[in-house]
Formats: sequence, structure tokens, C-alpha cells
Amino acid sequence: RSLRHRQPNPAPQLHSSHHPTGTKIFVGGMDPATTNMDLQAAFERFGPVVDCNIVVDRTTMRSKGFGFVTFQSMESAQSALAIPQHQLYGRWVDVKPAASQQQITHQTTANPQSVDPLKVFVGGLDPATTDMDLRQYFEQFGTPTEVKLMRDAATGMSRGFAFITFQTADVVEHIRAIPMHEIRGKRVDVKSAIQSGR
Repeated sequence: RSLRHRQPNPAPQLHSSHHPTGTKIFVGGMDPATTNMDLQAAFERFGPVVDCNIVVDRTTMRSKGFGFVTFQSMESAQSALAIPQHQLYGRWVDVKPAASQQQITHQTTANPQSVDPLKVFVGGLDPATTDMDLRQYFEQFGTPTEVKLMRDAATGMSRGFAFITFQTADVVEHIRAIPMHEIRGKRVDVKSAIQSGR
């Protein structure tokens, strides 16, 4: 039951970078020792897996505890998503559909000059959400360099949205690849932040 500690290793991949829409899932909350091969072994019972990618810190090469699994068919992905809870090596993990590359590309290219590659916009926040709530949630993807919860200048009350800045663009890409984010029990809207012209 104890997971063998192995270095993260490249998963078997098809050389085509295009997979049918709806075949990719996000897996979060994994044990840091989980490898691409472990992830593939856990999910191939739902159908053929063509790609597994555990996201690692580029400096330390340690797993960030989340990754993506791409199946050969949409049916296999739907089968995996149909199970409300997954347990991977004794640890409950979070499984969600991943946004398609087309969705991410469309969002980025809508106005490419104005997109900030290091920042995300978070909207629809519960009024009680604090800076610490945001920091704690987004630290699972990478350490934020700035958390800016927008407040009313007169009352000091939250305006229901925030901006989170990270050190690297790849963290932002991974966050945007996840279609659903939930903070303080409320589903929130996360998208690319637009650079201020001011």
C-alpha cells in the first residue's frame, strides 16, 4: 500500500499534440510521490490512456500534486468522471474535466497583446473570502507572488473579485486548464487577467 518513492518520469505519449475534445481530465490532491506511470495504472481501467502528465516544479523537479490524464476516447474520460470520488494510493484525489486547448487558446488570443501571462482574474467570490483563503487555495498550483482582493474604497468590503500573480506562466496555464474552481464552497470564475494600460 505504501507508494515506492521514484523520480517523476515521462509518461508514454502519442506524438500528436491534438486529442479529441473531452478526453482530458484533471487530477488534483495527489501524493507527491505519485509518478506518471502510477497515474496511468490507476486510470487505464476506464480505457486506453494516451498521455499522463504530472506537473512538477521546474526548480526542484518535485511533483506539485496534480496532473492531467488524456484518454483515447471521450467515453473513457466520462467513465472516470462518473465516479464521484477516487482514491489513489490511500489518498482521496480530485478529478475534474480539463479545459480543451481550443478553449485556452481562444481565451488567450482574443486580445493577445493585453493578456498578462503571470496573472489570473478570479471572479464570483463569496463576500467573506479573504486574501488568505485565496492564497491557500492557489498555493496548490504554485506560490503566488501577489494576492490582490479588490475592495470597495469607501466600505472596505470585498467587491467579489481578485487578481493572483505567479512567478511563472506555466502555473497560470495549468490553472486555466481546470474548468471549475471552488473556494469557500462557491464555484468561482477563473480566467486570464488583462494587463492594465494605466
